[in-house]
Amino acid sequence: MAASDYAEYQSLIEEMKEPATERGFEATPEGLIEYHSWQQDRVEIIESFLVERAEQLFGVVVLAVQNPLAWVLALIALALAAFKREQQHGWMLDRIENDAGETARKDKQLRSAFREHVQASNEEYIGQMDEVNDQQAQYWRDSFDVYSVRQLAELAKRGPHNAPDDAATDGGETAPAIAAIDADDIRDSWLAKAFSTNRLADPQEALTCIRAACVRMEAKYGLGHEYDATRDAVETLLEEVREKEASY
Repeated sequence: MAASDYAEYQSLIEEMKEPATERGFEATPEGLIEYHSWQQDRVEIIESFLVERAEQLFGVVVLAVQNPLAWVLALIALALAAFKREQQHGWMLDRIENDAGETARKDKQLRSAFREHVQASNEEYIGQMDEVNDQQAQYWRDSFDVYSVRQLAELAKRGPHNAPDDAATDGGETAPAIAAIDADDIRDSWLAKAFSTNRLADPQEALTCIRAACVRMEAKYGLGHEYDATRDAVETLLEEVREKEASY
């Protein structure tokens, strides 16, 4: 073999020197040949061992499949593993199921309570409130056919049935109908029907009655989330009307 041919294997020879010397072989051509033979012997031994173990394992599997007792033992092992898993994590499933059931029950109770409160507020006569007397209640009935506390709060929230649908929106939600009324033109608005001739005395009296209904819906019936925006709009308009009339 020519010297140029040996040069092609120079890098391989250099790589083999270090592991060969670590294994006790000399860093000579003869030593490297012995090291290579030793490696081949190890590979053959390992391959033989793995093949033998694979054959043994395959034989065990075949015997286990054919043996009913092995199936019973396997099922018992699976059952024990499942039981252990249930002991460790079963409480989580129970907790989730119980929480879901409890949530459903609470939701049902809240819905039922909401319907009961709506019905009760829709039956309470507005004249039962301290802020509204029987004569004022009659005026509301004559003007807008309003009898109950909820009907009066709804009038401020949604406006009369024949009012134009021009309510503003705030954040995607419809603003209360009362919010569209300005203090400067309240006497020309749909609410003026309540304090015209032979009706309530003025806008302040009408707004005071409406405010009382909104407060009642929150304080007595727990429906503040339905009418808090309406109450805020009524209180703002009432303050503006008072300031305007005080300046005359």
